[in-house]
Order: sequence, then C-alpha cells, then structure tokens
Amino acid sequence: MQAQLQRKLPALGSAVLFSSLQAIGHSLGPRHAAYVRGFQLTRPHRLVPPDQLSGDQVRSERLFHNRQIVRLATGLPFAPAEVPVLASQSIYTVGQLADL
Repeated sequence: MQAQLQRKLPALGSAVLFSSLQAIGHSLGPRHAAYVRGFQLTRPHRLVPPDQLSGDQVRSERLFHNRQIVRLATGLPFAPAEVPVLASQSIYTVGQLADL
C-alpha cells in the first residue's frame, strides 16, 4: 500500500494518512481509498506541539495538505496545484524547500 500511495500521491505518499487531503478520486483503488479514509476519520494528529519539534522533525514536515502549514488569508492547507513550481521539482517537505 505504501508503494501505491507514493506512486499515486507523490506529494504525500503515506503521509496522506495524516493529511487534510480527501484521497477518494486520486487514482487509488477503492480498497486503499477506504483504508485511507477510515484512518483519516480517526483524526490522527501529532502529540508534540509545533514549537517543541526538533529541527529534523520540522524539516520532515510535508508542505502540502498539512494542517499546520496553511494560507494566512484562508487558514486552509496548500495543495501542489497552488504551488506548481515546487511540485514540478519534487519539493514536498520543509527541508527540501530550505535546501533550495
């Protein structure tokens, strides 16, 4: 399942389980989409507040569909289509963005 998630959702991979993205309609098979949706319904979240994350943990944060990284105007997470220059270069994490 992890390989399929990475192939179908390269911006998130298995991190889709913890994201705001609704995986239905993203080329996942019905079984995998149901697994993802079922897990997301449990509302998983990080146990550590953002200000207590280590540098490595911050660098590994996903840029897209992340409830902690949102647009100031709307409070909604970013999608890869909104920042195509990053997605086209396979820049999906805070660390990859920082290394530019």
